[in-house]
Amino acid sequence: MSDKKQAPFLDFRSWRLRPILKVMKRTQLLPIGFFIVCLCVGLWVNQRSWNGMVYVYVGEHRAPAAVRSMSDYSAIDHMALNRTAQAQLMAYAQVLKDGGQLGLQLGHPILTTSDGGRSFGCQVADHSGAYDRIQLTFVGTGISEGGEAPKMVIDADCRSEKNLNQLETIWIPMDDVLRNASKDQTFDLGGENQIQLSFESMPSQWPENWVMWSVKFYKEEAPDEGYTLDASLLKQARAQLLSFDWKVPQ
Repeated sequence: MSDKKQAPFLDFRSWRLRPILKVMKRTQLLPIGFFIVCLCVGLWVNQRSWNGMVYVYVGEHRAPAAVRSMSDYSAIDHMALNRTAQAQLMAYAQVLKDGGQLGLQLGHPILTTSDGGRSFGCQVADHSGAYDRIQLTFVGTGISEGGEAPKMVIDADCRSEKNLNQLETIWIPMDDVLRNASKDQTFDLGGENQIQLSFESMPSQWPENWVMWSVKFYKEEAPDEGYTLDASLLKQARAQLLSFDWKVPQ
């Protein structure tokens, strides 16, 4: 017969718990204690859910290449729930170049709503987010007109389809744009993201270096309102702001 005993902390009836259980039984506090435990678990789940759906972290920092349905919340980076909006945005921020096309990729922030809940910043599949448009402002460096830094403002639909952690990439035909004269102007590029590209305070020649200066989320029906992340907030997430170089095509 083995003399090996079970570790006390694994035994629910161990000496550590017996006095507490006896008191709870005598005072009929056991049901109340069970209720309190259930309440705490419920609050914990609620703080980590969106519209009643629970986020499940599977140890991956990036979601699968394609998310087939809204029920697959395991694709979401669980750490995003504890990050600021700017940290979520910059976590996946990068510049892509494909021939004469410029691609801008950003993270998809999960925002805290006024009632303390959580909402996707932008549209996901057939579920609307807090906002439906995004506006990126870049400033040109190394050249100016009358002391004013040149600005490039990119306005596009705000949505996430292939990866819940990222917004859909915004593609700009930079080579085609820079074949035009450098001046204050607006291009309606259309496409899937309904992109509008504007230039302000432009000098007589195109700047070659551009730095992201702000990001604004807003609803199309209320363009003057929204949620803006300026350069100081973006730098809190990443010291070096998103930037790119582009020369006028020969």
